[in-house]
Amino acid sequence: MLGSNRMAENYPFKVKPGEVYSIFLGLGNHMGASAYYAIYLKIRDRSEDPPDPRNNMPSLLPIICDYHVFLSDGEVWEKSLNFSLSFNFSDGGCCLLKELIVNDERYAINKLVLWDSEKNGFFINIFFELWIYDSKIRGFSFHNRFVGIWLNVTNTV
Repeated sequence: MLGSNRMAENYPFKVKPGEVYSIFLGLGNHMGASAYYAIYLKIRDRSEDPPDPRNNMPSLLPIICDYHVFLSDGEVWEKSLNFSLSFNFSDGGCCLLKELIVNDERYAINKLVLWDSEKNGFFINIFFELWIYDSKIRGFSFHNRFVGIWLNVTNTV
């Protein structure tokens, strides 16, 4: 995953509702043969577990959206992702993440984001899990790889 200038920098962090942010997602096939991949976008807060590649365990969180890519050996795929979030705060100090918009596609989230008392804020992790098609099981299996970014959605008012 790369920032808005296609470098490993300038990632969005402090985000505001409705503002559009850009990242690039890339995938290169170095498997020695063609491969069919699925990339699953998921969202978590600090109270939820990330994927565990050491134990071959994907996140148990729901898939928000997905991308399916077939690549020949040595081929590279890249996708520009422009995203925005819809969220609001209640009087009780809660943050409700309502919607994620990615490249003009809307995805309902309706996720309550918990306050992180250690970091003093509301933080979400947008991450992408890599899955690969396994002909033995006739389906996709977690490929023990994921990338993501943390976003601060703390009310700045």
